[in-house]
Amino acid sequence: MGQNEWSAYALQLVEDRLKKVVALPVGSAAAESPKEVINGIVVFSWLSLEILYSVCVYLLLCFAVWFTNDNRMQAIRKANGRFEDSVDAYMLFVYLVPLAYLPFTHWRKANRMANYMNNWIHFQNLYLQGTGGSLVIPLKFHCLVIVFFAVALSPVSILVSYFFTTSSNNTVPEVFLYSYLATFSNLTGLFWYFICVALRSTAIRLEKSLFKTLDKSSTKAAVLETYRTLWLELSHLATDAGVAFCYTYGFYLLHLFFMLTLSTYATLSDIIVGTFGNNILVATCVFISGFMIFTMCEGANEVVLKTQVEFQQKLLRYQIGTDHNDVHREVNAFLQTITAQPPIISLGGYVRIDRQLLIGLGSTLVTYLIVLLQLKFTVGTT
Repeated sequence: MGQNEWSAYALQLVEDRLKKVVALPVGSAAAESPKEVINGIVVFSWLSLEILYSVCVYLLLCFAVWFTNDNRMQAIRKANGRFEDSVDAYMLFVYLVPLAYLPFTHWRKANRMANYMNNWIHFQNLYLQGTGGSLVIPLKFHCLVIVFFAVALSPVSILVSYFFTTSSNNTVPEVFLYSYLATFSNLTGLFWYFICVALRSTAIRLEKSLFKTLDKSSTKAAVLETYRTLWLELSHLATDAGVAFCYTYGFYLLHLFFMLTLSTYATLSDIIVGTFGNNILVATCVFISGFMIFTMCEGANEVVLKTQVEFQQKLLRYQIGTDHNDVHREVNAFLQTITAQPPIISLGGYVRIDRQLLIGLGSTLVTYLIVLLQLKFTVGTT
């Protein structure tokens, strides 16, 4: 496969299999970032039909959100200080927030997103030149299946909205708006999962290719030097993922945590008063929000494990089994590169995405739930 053909394939992988699987089922303005392709390179551009489409859809959604949230504010005022009713109304109010802020978080870093896609193309070209083989990441079927099931959850969100209708007097358009948002929110989280799967799969293939080539090659030191360069580029790709999407997934993670806190509190309150069976669909929101947070943290953590930890372990075992001084030097240089340039996935350097973040969010959630339950009993007895 020639360089131009490989660039086209790489561009199709990133654009068609990652971005378009989000944009097509959702039709969201947030999914269309101001990027276009010129001579096989993704570039930043505000003048495109995608932007016109995005702006029109976004304005329509803003009107729907404004109209729905106006009803939410009326419900909050009608609560007359009742804590439970206020929490339910605020939960529905917060649920619509992503439709307002996510487009700006996407567009804020659109230039970096375009550069990130170009860096993927650059890495795949380096892989082709260094190994003589094409780097194929079989994500298409995987993405389509996951997106299909994510979109199939829309009827569940409609049922959830109809459940809320009994206490919030939602109209049918509002019900479909909440359904749209559930699909949009799920696909936004899955987009991060697809990025992590691509990075993890690339690390696995790079590792297998390295040791397979070492077994056959007579110039093992040169092979290690070539793959050290490839690994360094892959480490930069992993790190740049958090930088390019820091605003999008920073606010998205905060929103998920806020929804997880409110919905968990509502579920616990129903269990305490014995009405859990009537509010079972609120527990669905607990599961989905918690699952998306877990997917983000676990996906990033798996990338680090496959790219850094497993590489180090196998290189150390390989070093023990060889007695060539030049190979020893190259393995040491490889290990020093891994130590000096580790693949750290963080949101713009503010928060590192890994299992420790998951534990921290869990402890914070428990603290907030204790405070909310104390307020429930305090307000209920006054």
